[in-house]
Parts: sequence; C-alpha cells; structure tokens
Amino acid sequence: VYAENFSVVSVAPKNPEGAAVVFISTAVETKPVSVRVRGQPKEGFLIGKPVCNPTHVKIKGAAADLAEIQEVWTEEVDVANADQDVSGEFAVLRNVESGGRKIAFVCAEKVHVVVPINPVVVVRQAAFEVWARVPPGLAMTVEPQTVQVELVIEARGIDIQEVQSKIVLFAEWPRNWQRPKDSKTALGPERVALKFSAPPRVQVRGINGAALPEITVTGTLAGESK
Repeated sequence: VYAENFSVVSVAPKNPEGAAVVFISTAVETKPVSVRVRGQPKEGFLIGKPVCNPTHVKIKGAAADLAEIQEVWTEEVDVANADQDVSGEFAVLRNVESGGRKIAFVCAEKVHVVVPINPVVVVRQAAFEVWARVPPGLAMTVEPQTVQVELVIEARGIDIQEVQSKIVLFAEWPRNWQRPKDSKTALGPERVALKFSAPPRVQVRGINGAALPEITVTGTLAGESK
C-alpha cells in the first residue's frame, strides 16, 4: 500500500465487501526504551540491569495511539551461556501491546545496548590480624592489631575458606619517615591507610561497602617497639 506524501502506519480491513482508505492524523513523540532479554547466562553468573543509548527514541504513528504508549522495546538480546557483558546495536520493535491490541508505529532509530553479565558473589565479614611491613632493622607497632573487614568473593569455582586463608592485611612504613637516630627515638603515632593482598576475584573493603579503615602506627629501631 502506497500513498504519496503519506506514511502508511497500518492496514486493516474496514469493510470486507469493499475497499476504503481512512486518513488518520499522525504525530511524532519521544518514548523511553526498554531492553528485552532472552536466555540465561552461564552457571555462576547473573544478568545485570541493561543499559541502552540513547535512552529515548522518536516514534511516529497515529496521534491517538501514541498517547497510549508508555515505552517501546528493543529486539531480543540473547544472553544464553554468556560469561561476559553482551552488547550491540539493536532495532526498536515497531509495535507494542496495549489494552489487548497491538499498536503499530514507525521508528527509524537503533540503540546501543549493553547487558551486564556479573559473576555471583558472596559477601561476608571477617576479622584479620594487621601485619607491619618495614625495612630491615626497623620495627613498627599497629593499632588496632585486628580489623574487621568485608570480603566480596566471586563464588564460581572457589573454595571460600581457602581464599580467606590467603588474605593478608598490612600497614607499610610511612614514606615520610626517616630511620630513627637511636633506640630512644620513636616515630609517630601516625595514621596510615590499611592495605591488603588477596587472590584474584576477591575484593577487601570496609564494612557495608566503605573504604578500608586507617590505622595508627608507631616506628622504632628493631627490638625497641612496645
């Protein structure tokens, strides 16, 4: 069906016994885009919140029908067996269902979609002794000596107890400190950032997602710390 200087939005039989052309007033409106996802990622992974760019597109259709459309949808994004983010350019489906009927429209735009595929993680709290890392011949005390932290561990294929045994929290000798002149000289106290070493796919942070806490350190010659 073609009509010069007109856009054909949809065709439907008005009278089975005859032919008729109905002219409908059209309009252009901007609508938000939602992403339609199909399938499930690999075991040990979860689908994150899809993101599309642009977030809104212009659609053209019957003015009365456009008022009923709250949002439009992309083509289905297949994430079956994915173990990393899925992205690409996707067209916008040219109809939506509303009130038990399909509303057709025209949309010439495509959107760039990213569907995050995130590993399943375990979050747990644990207490660790804080170690002092100092140059040879020096000693450093730390306060507190034990710190409660939060571990974020990718659960897939990992022995969480074994991972926890390989995590080390430590404080380093401050860079602005010089070597004490004698056994009677003590440096500090000074607040320093707590650091850690951990296996891959393990994050160590403060409680409830906060930054790692600072601790207080005091430095002396080796054998003189208290």
